[in-house]
Amino acid sequence: MSLDLLEKYSKIVYYCSHCRLCSIANYHLLKDWVPICPSGEYFKFESYFSSGRMELIRGLLEGELKRTKTETIMKIAFGCQVCGGCYTQCSDHTALGETQQQVETFEDLRTALVDMYGALPKHQELADDTTKDHNPYKDSNNNRFNWLEGKNIPAGSKTIYFAGCTASFREQEIAKATVNLLEAVGQDFSILGPDEWCCGSPLLRTGQRKVAMPLIEHNYNILKERGIERIITSCAGCYQTIKNDYPKFLGKKLDIKIVHSVQFFQNKIKSGELKLKGKDLKITYHDPCHIARHANIRKAPRKVIEAIPNIKFEEFQRNKKNAWCCGAGGGVKKAFGDFANWTANQRILEADKIKDLQAIVSTCPFCKNNLKQAVERMGRKYRVMDLTELLQECI
Repeated sequence: MSLDLLEKYSKIVYYCSHCRLCSIANYHLLKDWVPICPSGEYFKFESYFSSGRMELIRGLLEGELKRTKTETIMKIAFGCQVCGGCYTQCSDHTALGETQQQVETFEDLRTALVDMYGALPKHQELADDTTKDHNPYKDSNNNRFNWLEGKNIPAGSKTIYFAGCTASFREQEIAKATVNLLEAVGQDFSILGPDEWCCGSPLLRTGQRKVAMPLIEHNYNILKERGIERIITSCAGCYQTIKNDYPKFLGKKLDIKIVHSVQFFQNKIKSGELKLKGKDLKITYHDPCHIARHANIRKAPRKVIEAIPNIKFEEFQRNKKNAWCCGAGGGVKKAFGDFANWTANQRILEADKIKDLQAIVSTCPFCKNNLKQAVERMGRKYRVMDLTELLQECI
């Protein structure tokens, strides 16, 4: 049993002064004292805030906590969406001369615990399904592109559309809208078909790196074999994973351009290749953690929304890098369903404060899925849609 992966944090854990600013969205910008950490707000103990997890790491490294598996330690480590809200506040406010990258730290903590004790049962199920089917949804990967409904996508392009698992098996309207928009602007592209495997994000977030590596290596090898030069994806998780995690864990540059669909279509709107009709709709925009905080894509979706004639747009109170998480990420939806639902419910309560709101728009299939379920559960009338779906309605 080893915590070698955490040894690099043996000094930095002392930089945390337990000021707890990591738990609050930037009050200088928002002019209000509102939470940003779903885990701490839900579980209501210091252990579940970033500062508490830093103490957990210190206690494990220094032997104050027994290095034996306990339900409490696993719950603290995994009862978190690793949304990065804590990191954005710590980096904004710290005066200690050092900034902690909590997302990386807590994913390392999870990996160390999984290597020592094994995964949580629900996360092990996720790993088993993804290893068997190459997607986490208990469906044959041969059905990944069934949503094309017979539409022919020519092979041989150096640009591919990487749909991702959730758009392929759960939120297929996003994948359909993306393909329709790509065709509308005359973009040549191909797909990987059944050779597109899960990007590995759910496994990386749940500490199961050893299980994720065959998926990562397969996707990398297929991309290289086919000479792919550009990937367009409409999934925030796939974007973050392929762009940032693949080079890190493969130990090599991809030499492939990774583009989120919102970036791609913003450029097409700017160039005049994608012309939009007006839309009479009052919307707000939900920032996915993977691109808004982890990848700093915050301007592009707003530029796209601004380009739609007649659209009425009002921000959530918590927005951009101060956005509240949808609740589904980090393996929480799989292992802590009630917590995931509560987090999404809080976002809908925030939406209720926007007068005459008709639709919540995002740029992540996972966010759409969890927020849509919350709207249905709470009996609201809001549409929950991806920005690609909104654009499709405007062409």
